[in-house]
Amino acid sequence: MSDLLSPILFVMEDESESFWCFVALMERLGPNFNRDQNGMHSQLFALCKLVELLDSPLQNYFKQNDCLNYLFCFRWILIQFKREFEYEKTMRLWEVLWTYYLSEHLHLPLHNYFKQNDCLNYLVCFRWILIQFKREFEYEKTMRLWEVLWTHYLSEHLHLYVCVAILKRYRNKIMGEQLDFDTLLKFINELSSHIDL
Repeated sequence: MSDLLSPILFVMEDESESFWCFVALMERLGPNFNRDQNGMHSQLFALCKLVELLDSPLQNYFKQNDCLNYLFCFRWILIQFKREFEYEKTMRLWEVLWTYYLSEHLHLPLHNYFKQNDCLNYLVCFRWILIQFKREFEYEKTMRLWEVLWTHYLSEHLHLYVCVAILKRYRNKIMGEQLDFDTLLKFINELSSHIDL
């Protein structure tokens, strides 16, 4: 849990705000930490199906080498790649991964306020929505905002696609060196902080 909370505390610089951010994050990631690990197993199963669909030779290799449980990706999913990338890149990835969840939940308090004050037409936000905040921020910040805003259209399971991308990136090494499960697990763990996002 400290893998997830410590960066939030660093960014927020306030314990109470960090706590509430962490609570919201755990609403989303809570099933990953269930005692029966059902949340993790369902995601690993989905990852298996994605690899089967997107890279069948790699899936066949994993099948031949008894690696279909995908436990070598367990940490990636459990702590959302926290140990796999440099700090700055991890923060950027988290911003993108967590946007889908936030986009589905954060609008309600504001909507309720507008409803109480008879502003439900949202005309105050028309330009923001029309041109996606292009004129509201500096160029670099606008580009970063767009990257995050547009991500939620892809999938709420983007982290699984990141897993597939990493596996595809290293597929030649995995298959070329014929890594068995133990060696594959060691290799994946040694990628920590050496993966270019």
